[in-house]
Amino acid sequence: ISDTYTTNERDHSLASVFGRLSYSFMDKYLLSGTIRRHGSSRFGPENKWGNFPSVSAGWRCSEEPFMSSIGFIKDAKIRAGFAITGNERIGNRDFDMLLSTGNFYNGVNGTGLSTRLANPGIQWEETKQKNIGLDLSMLNGRLTLTADYYVKDTRGLLANQPLSAETGLENVRVNLGNVQNKGVEFAMQAIPYQQGDLRWKTNFNISRNTIKVQKMAGGVPIISTNHITQEGMPLGSFFG
Repeated sequence: ISDTYTTNERDHSLASVFGRLSYSFMDKYLLSGTIRRHGSSRFGPENKWGNFPSVSAGWRCSEEPFMSSIGFIKDAKIRAGFAITGNERIGNRDFDMLLSTGNFYNGVNGTGLSTRLANPGIQWEETKQKNIGLDLSMLNGRLTLTADYYVKDTRGLLANQPLSAETGLENVRVNLGNVQNKGVEFAMQAIPYQQGDLRWKTNFNISRNTIKVQKMAGGVPIISTNHITQEGMPLGSFFG
C-alpha cells in the first residue's frame, strides 16, 4: 500500500498607494496627473518598490470662438498623454533559489536544487507610453471619429534566459532587454439612418502596430522550438 500526500502553499502580496489631481478650466483645458507606488513580494528585498507616474492633457477646441462657424462639428478634442506602468507578472519566488521535491537517491525520496538560478536583482518591468489623439463628434452625434498615435517603450523585460546544460540548471529570470511598440488606431461610428425606433448603426476600425526588440541582455538571441527573439526583430519571430 502506497500513500501519497501533496500540499501546496503560495504567497503573493502587492501593496499600492496612489494620488490623483484633475483640473478643468472653462471645460476647454483639461489636465490630469496620477502618481502610483507599488510594492511586490515577487522581487528581491532591494527592488520591491516602483514608482509609476502619468499625466494627460486635453484641449476641447470646439469650445473656442473660431470654431463657432463650423456648425457640423458638435465636439472636437485634442489630447495627449504620458504614463509609466509596471509589470510584476512572474512566479512568486523567481528571484530566489528554491528546493524541489521528487528527487530520488538510490530509491530514497529527497530534495534537490530547482532548475532555476536565483537572481535577487530582478526588478519591475517598466513601460513608458506616449500618445496623441483626436476625438470628433459631427452631425449632432451621428458621426464620431477617433484617431490615436502611440509609442510604447518597455524597459527591463521580464523573461527567462536559458542557461548552458553544463551548469545543471535550465534558466534564470532576468530583466532581459528593451522592446518598442508603436502604431496608429482609427475608429469611426456612424448612424446613416434613424427614424422612430429604427436605427442603422455602422462601426469601422483599423489599426497598424509594429513591435521591435531594441536590446537584449548580452545581445544573445533566445531560440525556443520554432521561434527566435533577437535584437532588431519582432518578439517571437518564426525560426527554422
